[in-house]
Parts: sequence; structure tokens; C-alpha cells
Amino acid sequence: MLLKKILHNIEYIASTNIDNININNIAYDSRKIKKGDLFIAIKGDNIDGHNFITSAIKNGAIAIIATKKLQNISVPQIIVQNNRKTLAKISKMFYNDSATTSNIYGITGTNGKTTTALILKYLLDSNSHNTGYIGTLGIKATNNYNKNFSLTTPESLDIYQTIFNFKKNNINNAVIETSSIGIDRERIFQMPFKLALFTNLSQDHLDYHKTMDAYFKAKEKLFHQITNDGFGIINIDDGYGKKLYENIECNKISFSLKNSDADYYFEKINFNVDSTQGIIHSPLGKIDIKFPLIGIFNAYNLLGAISSQLSLFPEDYSKKFDLKDLHPIPGRMEIIKTKSHGTVIVDFAHTPDAMEKIFDTMKIVQKQGNLNVAFGCGGNRDKSKRPIMGSIAENNCNKIILTNDNPRNELPSEIINDILKGIKNKDSILVVEDRKNAIYEILNNSKKNDIVLILGKGDERNQEINGTKIKFDDREIIKSWMKKNES
Repeated sequence: MLLKKILHNIEYIASTNIDNININNIAYDSRKIKKGDLFIAIKGDNIDGHNFITSAIKNGAIAIIATKKLQNISVPQIIVQNNRKTLAKISKMFYNDSATTSNIYGITGTNGKTTTALILKYLLDSNSHNTGYIGTLGIKATNNYNKNFSLTTPESLDIYQTIFNFKKNNINNAVIETSSIGIDRERIFQMPFKLALFTNLSQDHLDYHKTMDAYFKAKEKLFHQITNDGFGIINIDDGYGKKLYENIECNKISFSLKNSDADYYFEKINFNVDSTQGIIHSPLGKIDIKFPLIGIFNAYNLLGAISSQLSLFPEDYSKKFDLKDLHPIPGRMEIIKTKSHGTVIVDFAHTPDAMEKIFDTMKIVQKQGNLNVAFGCGGNRDKSKRPIMGSIAENNCNKIILTNDNPRNELPSEIINDILKGIKNKDSILVVEDRKNAIYEILNNSKKNDIVLILGKGDERNQEINGTKIKFDDREIIKSWMKKNES
């Protein structure tokens, strides 16, 4: 595509005439640049793309976009004021505006984004609405995850490229996890959403947003990008959900486990150790439902997904709601049963609210035995939530082991000390910094009827320590323990 066309509706200053420059591809990572490509310099937390312009040119870039003009550059420079908004605009143009001819559904909230998104994908696929997923677990367009991203919400270029590829494969619906940081960093700038869903909001990412109000406002921005014929799906049991429902102007659909005035709510609900069942009231009629996920929070996730499906495709109401083949969501209440040391549950819970909801669920489904937990907190993230999580664990669990999560560039001992500040009886807590040893220890000290929670990392396959990512999967560690102790 001609560079001039790519830059349509962009305010810029070019260092030289660019009328006849033809671009093969676009990249913001200099390592991905090939001959004939356009490189756009993006500044991240730790890396500034402007420092890699020379490398991009060496790899074949024939033009660069930056926010400042550099000396001794051998290719045309296009100077823009906001490179992230520019990236979104040029990506949309380069991929033939495929987003406007696709149905894009954004899922946002502190907890439940991944599960809600994948349930919605399952429901839509089951009713022949071919759907792709973009989020924490990468890209899901078939039965396998075929690509991973390091971000919950990828950069706009990656999103547009993925949607473009979806369309080439006859996939016209895309469910995207939209994080507050992704929204704030313009990764979905001017992207048209046919649907936006709000799960909940609780303390998280305050290292970035500083205040809950700023955190909420970042989430709210998504709902101002809903198309005229689109829908805002909102959990009104959440305090911020109520506020959002009042703030926005669109086709609003509410869902609730408590409020019978909501558009969608559970009239009856029963929680079992391996499933949930109940009756959902909807504007179209009642739905008898049983699904193989447990917990109050998963009831919310399902309700949000069904509210979305039937708002988009009301004709689906006449079809069967069969979720028996819904696979467990990787790393989200993922159950591994041992022979003699309890039922192990691996979950991504890394916020006070997520922990509390899991413990509340365990009180409902656990008939006997102890509730034991091993967890830590991530480094270089919101420190204020650490003692809160320690207090919640102490108030709900019989045995607690504090360990590493992803310490990143913080000292593990300092992170654990922050958690301990919220614990009154510190003598009852075991600290095992090495996460593998901590998992082994909590399993060794659990019995047949116990429930063992391994929290914080979920489906993550690495552990980040001092800037290095080490291969690490909680589930593989559990299985290795089982092989040594139960084979």
C-alpha cells in the first residue's frame, strides 16, 4: 500500500517527499522489519522504539514514523504527535478497515475477562457464529491456541492483523479482552465495538492508574466506542457497574445474581463441587442451564456471556443451551485431583476480590476437610493490595504458604513481608520462597478431603525473576509431585 494512503487522516510532517513510497508491511518491533517495511517507534515502560530506528533501517525499513526527528537517518521520517494513536489509525487503514466489517466484542473488568470471553466464544461457535478470541491466552480461532502475546490486550497493529486473518478464514466475530492499561495506551483507539461487557471492578493496577477513579474511567472509555447498533452489557451487582450503567448512553443490558429487575438474572442457582446449574430469567424467556464450572464468579461470567449472545443473536434463544462440552478454562479454577492429598485448584486469582470470591465458593462446595493455599504477589505491581490479600487468606484458610509469584525486579522477601503485614498470627504462616518447593510443601501437608488452592499464576508458563523468564507452570509442578508421591 502507498505510504501516502496509509497516512490518510493523519497529521504529520514528512522529512522528504513520500508520494511514491510503497509499503510492504508495518512493524513496531525492529526485529520483525523486512525489506520494504514501515517502522513505527513506540515508547514502552522499559524500551523506547526510537532507540531501534537504526536497527530497523538496517533490517530493511524504507520509512519510519516517530515523535521526534533524528539526525543522520537515511530514509524518510514521518513525525507525528501521538505515535500510539497513529499506530491504531495506520493499522486500521493498512488492513483495509477489516474491523468495520467484523463484529468486535470487548470484555473488560478486573476479574473474569478471560473466562467470560471464552464462554461467549463457545456459545457463539456452538450456534454457527464463527468467532475468534484475542486475549490473555493468546489467539484462539480453532481448537488450539496458535499464538501468544505478552499483553492481555495486544497492540493495535496485532489486533487489526489478527482480525484481518480471522476474516480471511470466514471468522466474522472477534472477542477481545480489553484491559484498562490497553485502553489507556490507545491499543483500541477508534476501534468500533458491536458489544462491550463489564464484569466487575476491584483493586488492581493502582501502580499504574494511582486511583480507583482513574482505573474506572479507563474502563468506561470502552463503552463510548460502542456502535449505534451495539450493546453495553453490565453487571449491576458491582458498585462500579451501577455507576457505569448510569453514565453511558447506548443500548444497555443489565445482568445480576441478586436483582430481579435486571434484564438477565438467575432465578435459581445451585453450586456443586464440579458444576453449577440453575434457571436464568431473560427478556426472551427462561433458560435451564448446567455448566461444568464452579463458583459464584463463574455464574456471573456465564450470565454475562449469555446476556451478550442473546443481545447479539436473539434467534439463538430457540436453540439448545448445551455447555457440557465446554472445556475448563486454562488456569481458571482448573481442577487436578490427587489420590490422597486432596483436590488441587489452580487459579489466576491475584487480587483481593478474586481471592475472596474463590474462598466464598469453597465455603459453599467444600463438605469436609481443610482449605489450604499457596500464593504470592507479583513484583513491580500494586503494593497496597498485598497485606489485604494476606488478611483475606488468614481469615479463610487453614494452612497458608507464602511464596514467589513473579517477583520481577523486587526482592521476594520484601514482597512476602508486605503480605505478612496483613496477617495477625504470623507464626502460623510458612514462608517458602521457591515456588516449586512451596507447592510440594502444601501438597505434602494436605489430606484426602482437603482443597488445595495454588493461586496467582493460573495458565502462565513462565516465572519472571530479575528480568529473566524461567519456564514454570504450576500444573506441571503439581503433576511432577503426583508422579513422585502417588505413582
